[in-house]
Amino acid sequence: SGTIDLNEHNYIYSGTSLYVIYPSGQNQTLTVRNGSVKSLRKITNPDSDTSCVAQILNGNVALNLDDVSLEGENAYVVVTHGTATNIDLNITNSTITNTNTNPGLGLGIYFPSADSSLTINNTTITANTGVGVKGGTVTIKGSTVINANGVENIPEAAVNSGINSTGDAIYVEGNYNFAIDVNIEGGTYTSANGEAVRMLFETENANDPTVTITGGTFSSKPADNITVSVPNGSLAVENPNGTFEIVVDDETAVAKIGNTGYADLQDAIDAASDGSTITLLKNIETDTQFVINGKALDIDGGNFTINASDGYAKSDWTSSDNSVIDSDGLFYINNGADVSLQNITLDANNMARVIAVNNSDLTVNNGTTIQNGGAADYPFSGGGVYYKSGTGLVINGGVIRNNQTTVYGGGVFYGNSGGGFTMTGGEIAGNTAAGYAGGVWIASTATMNMTGGTISGNTAAAGDGVFINANSASNPDNSGLTVDGGAITDEVWIENWEGQKTTLTYTSGSLSDIKTPLTIADNDYSTIVSIDNPTIGSTYTGGEIAQNANVTIVGTSALISENLTIPAGSTLTIPENVTVEVADEVTLTNN
Repeated sequence: SGTIDLNEHNYIYSGTSLYVIYPSGQNQTLTVRNGSVKSLRKITNPDSDTSCVAQILNGNVALNLDDVSLEGENAYVVVTHGTATNIDLNITNSTITNTNTNPGLGLGIYFPSADSSLTINNTTITANTGVGVKGGTVTIKGSTVINANGVENIPEAAVNSGINSTGDAIYVEGNYNFAIDVNIEGGTYTSANGEAVRMLFETENANDPTVTITGGTFSSKPADNITVSVPNGSLAVENPNGTFEIVVDDETAVAKIGNTGYADLQDAIDAASDGSTITLLKNIETDTQFVINGKALDIDGGNFTINASDGYAKSDWTSSDNSVIDSDGLFYINNGADVSLQNITLDANNMARVIAVNNSDLTVNNGTTIQNGGAADYPFSGGGVYYKSGTGLVINGGVIRNNQTTVYGGGVFYGNSGGGFTMTGGEIAGNTAAGYAGGVWIASTATMNMTGGTISGNTAAAGDGVFINANSASNPDNSGLTVDGGAITDEVWIENWEGQKTTLTYTSGSLSDIKTPLTIADNDYSTIVSIDNPTIGSTYTGGEIAQNANVTIVGTSALISENLTIPAGSTLTIPENVTVEVADEVTLTNN
């Protein structure tokens, strides 16, 4: 098992072997990516040649072709063996070209393997016959383009070894008596001389082979033995020139993927393949949550709004069940999903938080508004975005506003320990937490890097703008905030909890109000100080006075229960109305 990264190089093979890429043995996974492979081997015997660029001969093998170009003048460019089973072949963002002009050969892909899967996504295939299938489950999706330029051959009989080259974009031959399930979800399928999709000899197969079309554009209308299953929100159209396509039904569709429309957004999410873009076509008012499970999706809102209705099915706000707390939201993104939002307004109408993220990634881009999540009595953290775990949260633009919670993180609760929260633009404003962190809560095992954007106008009991939490006995001194651009006009709270400290690194941008507890007495914040006019280039640590920092005690009384040093160039100001008690054996040092 392993990966061959061609690093944008071209590999040209001039030998006599039947194949160039060949994962031998069993129980292997081979990935080839990022470059091109070309075979110069010529066919020597048109009646028996089985040459190819990539071949899987044995079972229990996975081959992933990602962003590669494969070319040859061969019988096939990619082929699996008809006696091999449990093969997983995935071809993504690639190009497959067979320049063989022999009418009996020249397939782009030949896939005859039983109990196996072939997935083709966003790939261009050009050959005499595009894809030939005699076994397994085949899924073709995304912006795939398959062009067949061979002569049309309508065989009178199936072949017992190999497959007929018919000149079709997709040809299914059913005589092997293997289960066959071909699903065409989108793309363009063109045959210069044959059919866009053809299935023959399926009556010789006791397993009832199926070919199902749910999206795409075709150079010819599918025959009656091809199932056309049009989603609610789409129309099947036969054009005057003989072409056939699935198109959006403008009357009923609320969203689309490519040219396939969906009357229900959840249906579009469920039907989408990895890397798909879902585009909204109308405003949506919903009574139920939308769930994105384990998929990479871009959602372009088209400047439309998704709004929770007054009859929205709220979760149980009295629940202490973590599965309820972690999943509550107008959108629930989970199980390894990777979602990007742009040009969309998500309005929870104070019926739930707006977005909950668990073991997934979220990117918020320009034109996105996340608003009215939670409520004045909302008992769960993260009114706008609740990010529990994943690789990271990225905010490049948009607005997170007017979200509320009684606990932590009115705008954003970032509790992730597996990655960082990055803010390069956008605005987090007007959010409220009755507890801590009106704008952003950074958990004790998490970090935030801010290089742009604005955090302003948020309110909380502590940390109006940002609260950097330190309360983690298992992972102390690990959370922090780096400000290297943008502006935080609200209070930033740097926590110091029972000796566990957080940090704020200020490189550039704008900060106006930093607060930190210098000491702790009886597990309460007893001495709160304000750091005025923070200095660019400084690092501030919870419970400490940084060099060149002007620190003022906040409140009416203070207890200093730990040794405290005032560095050179810094000041500690005790207002006239503040009473300060210094505990026994505690030393104040003024440098």
